[in-house]
Amino acid sequence: MGYELFAPEILTAALGLLVLALGLLLPGRGGNFSGYVTVVGLAAILTIVVVNFSKEATFFDGIYQIDMYSNFFKILFLTAAVLIFFMASRYTEFFQQRKNEWFSFMIFATVGMMIMVSAGDLLTLFRRIGADDDKLLYSQRLFAE
Repeated sequence: MGYELFAPEILTAALGLLVLALGLLLPGRGGNFSGYVTVVGLAAILTIVVVNFSKEATFFDGIYQIDMYSNFFKILFLTAAVLIFFMASRYTEFFQQRKNEWFSFMIFATVGMMIMVSAGDLLTLFRRIGADDDKLLYSQRLFAE
């Protein structure tokens, strides 16, 4: 059904976990190496999104939509992330041993933006992700009155 269109989000999340694991496996020089891995990985994921730019699919009964609109913003977010990682080399020196955590945090923030731009209906997406239904229903009752 076109589940290969989920590849950018899955690969970006896997890249975040890989960068986090590199910090554990290579504590001394892992920070610099993970920066290179992050930039190369995000550039490869950006290439995948550009190749699949015109493909469209709808998943989970319209909750998750992949179309040219969402792909445009994914390209925008991934390009911004790559540029931020290029420019942040001096900034990450302040983190010393925690560079990998900063890199993985930024990657996971990029994944979140990529997922949210593909949401067909934000309220439904929040409910599906796991928002507390009781609080949501209570707030709906408050606004209905």
